Amino acid sequence: MGNFPPAMLLAITGFGMVLLLYWFVKTRAKRLRINGDQVHLERGLLNKMHIELDVGQIRAVRVYQNFFDRIFRVGRIEIFTTGDDPEFVIAGMPDPGRVRDHVRTHLENPPTE
Repeated sequence: MGNFPPAMLLAITGFGMVLLLYWFVKTRAKRLRINGDQVHLERGLLNKMHIELDVGQIRAVRVYQNFFDRIFRVGRIEIFTTGDDPEFVIAGMPDPGRVRDHVRTHLENPPTE
């Protein structure tokens, strides 16, 4: 190991483990599901918040991806219904264009009953 102190190696490893644990818990705290014409967002591990929207209520879907988001194929999704503030925002969403495309397809071709 040369002149690298073992305590420093242990501290760096511990910090990396804490970061991975934080990332894991954060990803498990949000769930976005699209079932037919419903969009469901669930947030929280201990305290739960649930938002349910009809796809027909959605006015706009914005997808933001910086350079690193594009490399890792993730992005931030903002879903707007009425007004200027988004109904909800989800960061770190894998394949965010798929959500936008699903909503756009449903709005252009609503299901017939």
